[in-house]
Amino acid sequence: MALLQVNQLSIHFGGVKAVQNVSFSIDAGIVYAVIGPNGAGKTTLFNLITGIYTPTGGTIELDGESIGGKTPNELAQRGVARTFQNLQICMNMSAIENVMVGAHLRLDRNFFKAALRWPSIRRRDDELRREAAALMRFVGLQDDLQARADSMPYGALKRLEIACALAMKPRLIFLDEPAAGLNTKETQDVDALVRRVADSGITVVLVEHDMKMVMNLSDRILVLDYIVQFEERLHYPKEDEFLFRCLRLRSPEVASTLDSLAQHHRDTGRRHQTLRAAMTAVTAGEMSGAALATQLRHFTVDLKSHILTEEKQLLPLAHKTLLTEDWLEINRAFHDSSDPIFGEVVQAEFRELYHRIVSVAPESLGLGGKSEGHLPGGASPAQAEVLLQVQGLESCYGRIKALKGISIEVRRGETVALVGANGAGKTTFLRTLSGVQPMSVGRIFFDGEDISRLRPDKRMRRGICQSPEGRQVFGPLSIEDNLRLGAYTQPRHQVAGTLSGGQQQMLAIGRALMGRPRLLLLDEPSMGLAPLLVQEVFDVIKTLKSQGITILLVEHNALAALDIADRGYVLETGSVTLTGTGTELVRNDLVRVAYLGM
Repeated sequence: MALLQVNQLSIHFGGVKAVQNVSFSIDAGIVYAVIGPNGAGKTTLFNLITGIYTPTGGTIELDGESIGGKTPNELAQRGVARTFQNLQICMNMSAIENVMVGAHLRLDRNFFKAALRWPSIRRRDDELRREAAALMRFVGLQDDLQARADSMPYGALKRLEIACALAMKPRLIFLDEPAAGLNTKETQDVDALVRRVADSGITVVLVEHDMKMVMNLSDRILVLDYIVQFEERLHYPKEDEFLFRCLRLRSPEVASTLDSLAQHHRDTGRRHQTLRAAMTAVTAGEMSGAALATQLRHFTVDLKSHILTEEKQLLPLAHKTLLTEDWLEINRAFHDSSDPIFGEVVQAEFRELYHRIVSVAPESLGLGGKSEGHLPGGASPAQAEVLLQVQGLESCYGRIKALKGISIEVRRGETVALVGANGAGKTTFLRTLSGVQPMSVGRIFFDGEDISRLRPDKRMRRGICQSPEGRQVFGPLSIEDNLRLGAYTQPRHQVAGTLSGGQQQMLAIGRALMGRPRLLLLDEPSMGLAPLLVQEVFDVIKTLKSQGITILLVEHNALAALDIADRGYVLETGSVTLTGTGTELVRNDLVRVAYLGM
């Protein structure tokens, strides 16, 4: 008998069919992966099985017992544990206390015994503390037992949440994107940790976008709406028709290379169809996960080779050999205002339509607003004088030096990106700028004034406003209390904690804008959002930039951040290791390998 059996499971949110007639079974002791694009229903599926949502239809059985409609705590008592896409950690508690909270189901619930601290209660607490310490060692956090959660890097918090779930001693554990937002080394650590969890006899159900990790760990895979539709030719023909034609004319020696690239463009649709068929075969048990992993690896290597050939060989050659009239012809073709794809008119119409769709789309996909709003445009601000100057900034968490002599500057009207691995000190730097995190050494000048000793409220009055990581809206309060902004499209008295993730992010940015910032600090504005909303958030940032607001942006999506940034800084272990324009950093080989996955 299967440990978990799901039959025809469905849930509808209004007219949106988030999960539709999903059926699968999971045997004990395996790693079972659920893959698919954002919006396919992976997290919703987890929420259905773990009791957070009530199914619209279908059945769920655990060891032959129907568990549909059971509450999360009832399922936890039956051995079902989970982690969440967005961290659910008590940030004001120590790491080991968080793990002990995970074992609350096994605590003696007698109020009087607990209040009087009976010897049996003390012995049980001591036992739980030893168990929690052992779990901390298991997940590789043995040096962080007493560390406050809010002082730990994001990668460590991901492993801490797994330890909290393991403290429940589950038979079945659901891991929702355990490697999301992690760098390569941290992903490898989580990969090894999940394998150790599976080897301990716990059945693992994994949702993860890192396909290498999925294929390395999984015994079986469920595919939700993956690679459903692709254009037959994803490459726009104008590159072949104009750029390649001009290169053939001016540099005949690269004809064979151009022929190879053009053929690769024509084969793109077929390659995607082959991958889709392979994924279907894996789901049906007709192909192994290892074979699919090999196909994906070959596809990725081939694609990277194609990109590098164009960037390292063709584009430098084009800049060297093409004549002015060639570039004029190419630019006219790609920037023709009437062009059906690249034209200025259709691009402007697309941006406005995209914004409207995101605004009025149901909450599971977009913002769920009542009207489409308006997304204004504008010109880029000109270079101006220095607004923010940081000199030799250092900050510590106890004995741990988180920032080590950081010096940067931000000019008025600029967008400056701060990129780096989790734990590099990006969030700490923004918190120090806003005055929330104390600084130990260094000076901060804002518009020529030394604000190093000013309180956070005084810095805000001078125009430094922050949208923090994790949004941090006041959930029990209304939107009007969070943000007295009459144009906001949701009912102003709605409780902010009931908003979707995208809505909360927009509210957090709007709340920061209410301070009329001269310097806007944005900390991970796209974290945990679906691609549709990620693009909308960056469109909002571009609009703010076009209106002349000075922005300091921390973002794990380094490519998107550097793409809109005038300049950027790379942080490693609390120090600035590299700086340059956004374009220069995107083209830097070290940055591309470490942060862009290229």
